[in-house]
Amino acid sequence: MAVATALIGVLPTASQIGVWAAFLLYLLKLIKGFSTGGEYAGASTYVAEFSSDKRRGYFSSWLDVGSYLGFATGAGTVA
Repeated sequence: MAVATALIGVLPTASQIGVWAAFLLYLLKLIKGFSTGGEYAGASTYVAEFSSDKRRGYFSSWLDVGSYLGFATGAGTVA
């Protein structure tokens, strides 16, 4: 995910390489999405293994809350 993010930061503009800028941005965002999915699975496993038995569901739910807040913030920014 870090490599894709860094490459987005140094991506040439549309005035420099034309329509390829949009294609490369889409490809890099796709790679970031797949990477995020892998990180989420690892994070949920880690939280489920190291939280107490009585609070496992509570602490695991915060992973979803973080994702939903990120989606809502992104949608609010666009709107």
